[in-house]
Amino acid sequence: MDTEPVTQVASGKHKIKSILITASILLIAVIVCVDLGYRYFTVSSYKAMLQEKDNELSTLQSEIETISTRNTELETERCLGTWSKENGCVAETRALLSPVGEEIFCYGDIVRVQWNPEAIPGETVDILLSTPKTVMNLKTVRTTDSEFEWHLPDFPSQQTEIEGGRATIKQSDLYQIRLQSGSGVPNGTSEMFEIKACG
Repeated sequence: MDTEPVTQVASGKHKIKSILITASILLIAVIVCVDLGYRYFTVSSYKAMLQEKDNELSTLQSEIETISTRNTELETERCLGTWSKENGCVAETRALLSPVGEEIFCYGDIVRVQWNPEAIPGETVDILLSTPKTVMNLKTVRTTDSEFEWHLPDFPSQQTEIEGGRATIKQSDLYQIRLQSGSGVPNGTSEMFEIKACG
């Protein structure tokens, strides 16, 4: 019996089987490579997206900090009392509100002395006018009045009324307003201001 054809057939089948196995392995390798490449691309894209979002978040945080800083500046500018980050704006607690000092008043003007009644103990307050050399009591008023209008004399030689008498207001002197409660406790002093003949 001739076995050569059978051997050739078996050999051919073996070759086909080897080719199919090799092809399958190659196909699997291609599929794996494609999948890994896709996954790498997906992960890279995801990382890039996360980085972009992180940059946007950093920009947003910077803008928020800028706005917060500006709001703080505006609150500080608008606060008429004392401003702090912890407590915000706290109402003015000074006793003497005006004059504050460094003003230039003219003979004939009305100087409005204003104060915070809640910052002054007692029922009365002395409004004192002082120079580097003298102190005189312009007027004793009720603490709750919160304001006193001091009418300056019309010209240097005219005297001004003070508590219990009259006094001369010289151009050469610098003046301060001081508040003193009826019990003699000091409650605020302005900076120096001037009185001049302006006309």
